[in-house]
Amino acid sequence: SSLKNNFWLFCIFYSVIHGAVDAVLAFSAAELGTNLGSLGGTVLYVFYTCSALLIAKPCLQYFESKNTVFLGLVGLLIYVLGFFLAILIPSAAPILFLSGCAIGGIGAGFLWTGQGSYYTLNATYYALAANSSRPEAITNFAGIFAGAYLSFETVYK
Repeated sequence: SSLKNNFWLFCIFYSVIHGAVDAVLAFSAAELGTNLGSLGGTVLYVFYTCSALLIAKPCLQYFESKNTVFLGLVGLLIYVLGFFLAILIPSAAPILFLSGCAIGGIGAGFLWTGQGSYYTLNATYYALAANSSRPEAITNFAGIFAGAYLSFETVYK
């Protein structure tokens, strides 16, 4: 069904971008130096924590799950872009990378909050359309998400 295909696409995009984020985390200290790379990880996680605790839920209520996930993915893409720009323009590396880390951290808070809602809504709609039980659809979708997510995490590392 189109609902399941849509969820597959969601899982693939989510996993590819998150895998890229993990790769940047792994390489940032080696490519940008220990101090900047470590500071970037700190900035990313501080902004992620604050975003998840303070602004992700209001964002989810205002923008709904699909748009919240999209904003989160864009934020994480900006994080990855900031890393590559920092490598290409070493004189501006601290501002480029740390700005990307802050935006990526906010995006991560949005992404993880929005994905749970998006996942549950898709599974619920699929259960209704496929005339199956909601728990069965959630279990099926959990397997799809876990398979895609762990596959891309493994490949990128």
